[in-house]
Amino acid sequence: MRGRGRLAAAALAACGLALAAPAAPLRARESPALTRKSAAALKHARAIAARLDRRLLLTDSFTRGGAGAPFKGLLGRAGLQPLETAAPNPPAPAFKEILPPLLPEPALARCRFWSVDCQNPTDARYETIAGPAYSANPDGSTNISAEDVVQGDLDDCYFMASLAAVAAAHPDVIRRMIRRNADGTFSVTFYKRTPPWEFWKPEYEKTTVRVDNRFPVEPNDYGPPTPLYAQQGLGGIWPMVAEKAYAAYKGSYGAIDGILADGFASSILELITGKDSAVYPAMIIPARALEGWLKAGAVVVVSTKIDLSPWLGSWAKALPGPLYQNGTLVPTHDYWVKSVNVKKGTVTLGNPWGWDDFTTITMGEFRAELSILYVNPVR
Repeated sequence: MRGRGRLAAAALAACGLALAAPAAPLRARESPALTRKSAAALKHARAIAARLDRRLLLTDSFTRGGAGAPFKGLLGRAGLQPLETAAPNPPAPAFKEILPPLLPEPALARCRFWSVDCQNPTDARYETIAGPAYSANPDGSTNISAEDVVQGDLDDCYFMASLAAVAAAHPDVIRRMIRRNADGTFSVTFYKRTPPWEFWKPEYEKTTVRVDNRFPVEPNDYGPPTPLYAQQGLGGIWPMVAEKAYAAYKGSYGAIDGILADGFASSILELITGKDSAVYPAMIIPARALEGWLKAGAVVVVSTKIDLSPWLGSWAKALPGPLYQNGTLVPTHDYWVKSVNVKKGTVTLGNPWGWDDFTTITMGEFRAELSILYVNPVR
């Protein structure tokens, strides 16, 4: 080790001599003698560095690097370029994404168990959709809103409602979650819960999914193709990027479709925030509890009652309650809680279908007509 240290010191001294020598032609006022001395010093320093490199090549196998890697010597290991012109770094390989498979049609849960009427979408394809990740404010800052989230034909309301809830309360979390890379791709950070037997790891580990701006589209008779799943709202393409990254994370778009695909907002909120979610039956929740959660910065997502008619047909009750029969609520769907008015006893729910789709109901209707409530502290 001491011998290696002496060689390193000598080589770095040689580097210092070489770097200190003039790299440009001398000015007219400098003497020819000084020019000759500088040239001689430069030549001597290069000779010392070359001899040390050859000596280390023969005696120090540790400095060779991986098998077959070219030896670069002390100058390269010290982070210094040799005086001769250095070879340019090879260009980084272009990002090539394995696109998540598209979902079979029609998008019904029974397609998972029966093959009748379940066909691949023949007209669906991937196309590039240009646009910023986030819309810009007049001052140049990014604008993120829950209304940016617009659910498409995919049955992933649990995911889209969770995105909207976090965007409404903590837009900075979304900014940190989705970042645009220099090559135009996007890096999306999720928090993966570690299995209990890996007790030495943190409860949630960061995992990054990289995707580009190619999204599933379908033909449109009246214009360009339209997105098949998450739509492009007024606030940029970040919800589309998040949905595609989650599909890639799970393996396909079909793997995130519906309640049978682990479609629970509690899991998605944990994936976004890295914090544990709590789950409660909606029937026991008072208005002040909702108000307290929202004031503390938590986000709340609620599930409506399930419509069993797609599975049981005429054997099932057509719609589970009066708010579903008059179209106020959508069955088998997730909303996010926007606000609570304790004095009036009302709750305003946001629909992930987007574009200011809000519904206000009484707390009595909330407890009677909704099913499950998911709360996440975010921070």
